Order: sequence, then structure tokens, then C-alpha cells
Amino acid sequence: MTLDGLIRWAQSGWQIAGPRSPYLLARHLRLIAHNRTSRVQTIKSAPCILEANPADRPNGTPPNGDLVIPVYNNYDDTRQLLDALSRDRSFEGAIIIVHDASPDVRLAPMLRAFAASDPRVRLLENEVNLGFVQTCNRGIAASSADVVILNTDIDLPEGAVGRILRRLQSSPDIASVTPFSNSAYCVGFPDLVYPNALPFSAPVAAIDACVRAMPVASEITLPSGNGFCMGISRAALTKVGAFDEQFGHGYGEETDFCQRAIAQGLRHVLASDVYVGHKGGQSFGASWQYRSREGLLKVLDCHPEFVDRVRVYLENGKARALALAALLRLARERSGKPLIIVREANASVQALPDPETPHLFLARQGREAIATLVLGDERHVFRFAEAEVLHRALRFAGID
Repeated sequence: MTLDGLIRWAQSGWQIAGPRSPYLLARHLRLIAHNRTSRVQTIKSAPCILEANPADRPNGTPPNGDLVIPVYNNYDDTRQLLDALSRDRSFEGAIIIVHDASPDVRLAPMLRAFAASDPRVRLLENEVNLGFVQTCNRGIAASSADVVILNTDIDLPEGAVGRILRRLQSSPDIASVTPFSNSAYCVGFPDLVYPNALPFSAPVAAIDACVRAMPVASEITLPSGNGFCMGISRAALTKVGAFDEQFGHGYGEETDFCQRAIAQGLRHVLASDVYVGHKGGQSFGASWQYRSREGLLKVLDCHPEFVDRVRVYLENGKARALALAALLRLARERSGKPLIIVREANASVQALPDPETPHLFLARQGREAIATLVLGDERHVFRFAEAEVLHRALRFAGID
């Protein structure tokens, strides 16, 4: 962090917490420390394979639920998202678009034309710019069903909405569901915390197909959902309320909502069979990082327990275990070659004779088991607390 950034950070802490700001900033530093060690965190647990999917509907009909899409600028991505939704029949419900008075004059005509072309669409237009949170809340209030909030800067694979809603509706105590993504805090793939390049240059649809093809995993509880693509139950909204409008133009509102839901005995889970691409920060331009940090500080001021929830989640590592399995499937598909497994290899993996063939090196360091996947110039390393945890993860990739 630059000196100017450090000063702005301290100023933000004081503006939010006043005399309590040293405690708030210390809390933020603890969270940063957990984030920075997440890449080398030893995976202590892997999910179980379920015989049946609790999210499946008995008659196979699409789940009910409405989409809420706040729109502000970002014309090209919005057009791409609407094009994907025009073909999506994975859910039964409305597509509620709330246009937040974009200065880009191309948006309103495009949204009106889309609404006229699809009877599922309900277009709401703010007379003045209200900001992301109020715009979301307006869309949520226009629905009486479960909702899936979609940012416009996403790459939405076919059927993703239906899968998110099925997971959301699989248990009455689930408040929210969030899919894997390349860039979304705590659900990043394969790095849970930091933005990821698309592994092996795979398109979003190919990554989604890999996570969808894996066996059904037992639930993975999240410390918070992520609002870029987030299913929220109507029961939770009724019990907890919508987003807190103190978060104004966005960032932090979904985390605040999720902490309030946890306090009411509700849970947030990973949609482990869905992967959605996310650009991030498209509506806020260069200010998105500052806004994100300010929103997080507000969350940490209201919910100090969030730091330990993130710590426990990252230390557990179940989502990372699934990420390894999905990467193994993806490496085979992208290369078109069978995976070569080298067992009891030296932990220091050397250059490969055929770099276009995926190799999985399995090594031991004391009780720990280390899995290193290599394909081309990419290398993904996963450390497991013990061999049995690694073996449970490999079963999701069809490796015994």
C-alpha cells in the first residue's frame, strides 16, 4: 500500500469508527493476513460425495424464482447478459431489470426493446440515480419469490440460474447461494480469495461444464455470499430485511446481509456445480478498489465476527479440494490427453518431457500430502493435511 493509500485507509477507519478506529483497522489487518496466507493454506477437509442431489426437484420442472438485475452503464456486458437470458429456460419467474438512470443514452432503448421482446421481463426505471443498493432493493421489493441478483459484468453459462435456485431451495435454512467464479471473494476458482486467470485459457462455459459434471458434493458453508451472482431466499429477506442502504453505491451490502442472516440461524452455501465469470468493478471505474475497501471496513465495524468466519472457512479448505478435482477434469479436457499421475514424486517438480500432457505429481512431506497439477506453463499446487483428505478430493475427479 502506498503512503497515500495508507493515509486514506486510516482516514476511512476514523470516518467509520471514530475513536474505535484502531480496533477496526487491526481487525482489517487480521483479515488481510488470512487472505494472504490462503494460497498456501493446508486443506484440512474435503466434502463428501452424495448419492442423491438434495437440490433436485422430484418432477424435474424448473425451479421458481425471479432475477434482479441492477443496470448502470456497462452497455456491452449488459447486452451480452441479456442475450444469454433470452435463451435461458432453466427457471420459472420474472426477469426484473432496474435501470439506475445511466448517463449512457444507449442503455434505455436497449432495455426497453428487450422488455418488449420477452414477456418475463419487468423493466423498472429510476428517475434519478439511486446507487446500487437502493436499486437492488427496489428490484427485490418488486418480487415476492426467491431472487437471484445478477451483476451485468458476468459471463452466465447455460442453466446456471436454475442450478443456483435448486441449491437455494434444497433446505429451508439456506439464506443465500453463490457459485464459483474467477473473481469473487471466498468463491474464487482455484484461488478462493484473489482474482484468477481462466485456467488453461478455458472459456467460462468449459469450466462450468467441469464443475457440473463432478459428483454431487455435500454442502460447503460460506462466511458470506457474494453479490455478483447470488441467490437469496424470500424467507431470509422476510426475516432479515433487504440490503442496508448505508452502503449506498455498493460494496459490503451483501456481506452485511449475510452476517445478519447468520445471526438469525441461517446459512450461506456454495453452488459447487456452477461457475460464473465475473469482470468486477465495471460500473465504478477506477474507484472500485477504494469503494470496496470502505465497504469492507463498514462490515468489519458492524460485524467483527466476520474475520474469524473467514479464517475458519479458509483453514477448512473444502472449496479448494473441489477446485483441484475440477482442475483435473479441465486439464484432461483442454489437452485432449489422459492425465499422467506420478506418485510419491519429489516435491520439487521438474520440467516435463511433454508439457502438453497434464501431469499430477503426488508427494508426501511428513503427514501432509501435496498435489501438483502441471499443464503447459501452468502449475497448481494444493497442500492437504493428510493423504485421506487428498484421496477424497481426487474421487470427485474420478481418480481412486
